[in-house]
Amino acid sequence: MIHFAHISDIHISAQGDSYDMLSGRAGNFLTDIVARLNQQVDLNFVLITGDLFNQANPPELSLFQRAIQALQKPYYVIPGNHDRGETDSPDGLTRLEFAERFNPQIEIGCVSSPRTHWSSHG
Repeated sequence: MIHFAHISDIHISAQGDSYDMLSGRAGNFLTDIVARLNQQVDLNFVLITGDLFNQANPPELSLFQRAIQALQKPYYVIPGNHDRGETDSPDGLTRLEFAERFNPQIEIGCVSSPRTHWSSHG
């Protein structure tokens, strides 16, 4: 039997809470969740699906990395539509940069299609 945890739609924001979301507190929430997941002895892995960030800028990336670095279980990250930079913005990660940073199981040199390392919903 496989036991896994699924975390989704974290929406970490460096700009604080926005709209009806608690994005400004999401980094702290994630830190607490990671601590609880580390206590689960029968947990095989953690699946983290987008949206990790609100805007995918460097401060939000830093908040996410600080929270997730304590995770002692194997984890897999699948990005969402908020997890890349806008095409007209210097901030944010490209699809390939996201894959290089969060999906080491993908051999980047062999990726021939963007669909092999990105998903989106409409």
